[in-house]
Amino acid sequence: MTDVVADNAANEEFEVIGMENRNWLSKLVSDLTKASTAKQITVGGFTGWGTAFAMRSYGRWAAITICGSLLVVQVAHHTGYIAIDWGRLEHKVRQTRQKIENEANLALPYITTEVQEFVRENFFLTGAFAGGFLIGMAT
Repeated sequence: MTDVVADNAANEEFEVIGMENRNWLSKLVSDLTKASTAKQITVGGFTGWGTAFAMRSYGRWAAITICGSLLVVQVAHHTGYIAIDWGRLEHKVRQTRQKIENEANLALPYITTEVQEFVRENFFLTGAFAGGFLIGMAT
């Protein structure tokens, strides 16, 4: 439930957000951090294995789809069905790459800190996830 609190000095209203407004994933991870070590290891291992299995299964199809699309575009360009302005394409790719690099350089310290904090607080969960992921990739 949310409450509306009035600040008499500034006459502004703001919303106090409780735990019920978080998404289901945040609630699940919060509940897991308070769970026993055995439960954390079990959940981490199974989710790691499931992630690796899905990545192997759907990764192949994604690679086939992307490579097939590129092949079709090349054949269509070579046969004259489509015309590609390679200079303009390279210019746009360079612009986009520079923009992504700039945004990544700004966000990287924050993401690194958040990941380190999560791993430190959930050592058993993340360790089991990594182990399950490696087992899933090997099988």
